[in-house]
Amino acid sequence: MGSINDTPLALDFRSDTVTQPPEGMWEMMRAAELGDDGLDGDQTARRLEEETANLLGKDAAIYLPTATMANLLTVLATAPRGAQVITQINSHLYSAERAGSTLAGVLYTAIGGRQGELCLDSLADILLSVSGPSIALVCTENTHNDSGGIVLSLDYSRRLYELCAARGVPVHLDGARIFNASVALGCSAARIAQYADSVTVCLSKGLSAPGGALLVGSSPLVRQARLLRKTVGGTQRQTGILAAAGLYAIRHMSARLAEDHRRACMLAQGLRGLFPSAQCDLPDSNIVLLDLAGSKLASRNVVDALAQVGIQARARRESRTRFVTHRHITDASVAAVLARCIDWAREF
Repeated sequence: MGSINDTPLALDFRSDTVTQPPEGMWEMMRAAELGDDGLDGDQTARRLEEETANLLGKDAAIYLPTATMANLLTVLATAPRGAQVITQINSHLYSAERAGSTLAGVLYTAIGGRQGELCLDSLADILLSVSGPSIALVCTENTHNDSGGIVLSLDYSRRLYELCAARGVPVHLDGARIFNASVALGCSAARIAQYADSVTVCLSKGLSAPGGALLVGSSPLVRQARLLRKTVGGTQRQTGILAAAGLYAIRHMSARLAEDHRRACMLAQGLRGLFPSAQCDLPDSNIVLLDLAGSKLASRNVVDALAQVGIQARARRESRTRFVTHRHITDASVAAVLARCIDWAREF
């Protein structure tokens, strides 16, 4: 078998980050108006920031290389040294990004909860506690990556936001896939963002931009983040080439995410039929988790079996395999996965 780079994107279920720009996006990139974003600003980047802020109903936005940087800058701009940042125990911020707490000098405190939610009773207890470091920020994630792209309900988001607001604690939403959540809930991204003081948006997942993210929030927060951006190596120069891809992404790429969700459901339904005793919930969005806990098969077996016929997936923990649908995945892609699974499903 060839290298991963030889794998057709239509058979690459590892992540929606593998997506490549459509032709219209390339055209906008080639025609982008450029400036120096580290000096007096890049015109295209500023246009992207303004449009994204308006789209989410916030005052301002800052364009950044990655969503991880956007989350980190939120912490740096919001939480004084020695304070606590509260997040869900399986969140990306905690499981993959918490090394940033050493730079920020804060304590990331994780609390449990079902299906990507922070337990509101536990959160209330922490917010009311008079012992321990002060709480500077509460972070949520929607959609929730580790929980299989679960979408947090508007009602839950409202209750969490009101609970935090009553104690004067701001809420940050890691909305790397906020447009997937918007499509799944059938509402605007602004309706989701209204229950957060700041929001991270990633452009390089299902929206198919080759890179980039935004931090969206109040004007004071964004001004502070812009000052801190150089500290974390985030200053860019003629970044309008990538920002143009972001503009195309937010203008044209969100509505089609429903196709990814439909194919994820197709895949999950097929896997449930092949592995009836496995756990494979029907997804809210575009992430499918197949959990073979208790069987003699491990996630590595699944990934290796698919790789033999040129299909890429990812092992997540010992028993869990993750499949992510995106714009290059077709109905035929889903059928190819299920056809390969039939060959060894009897071993389960």
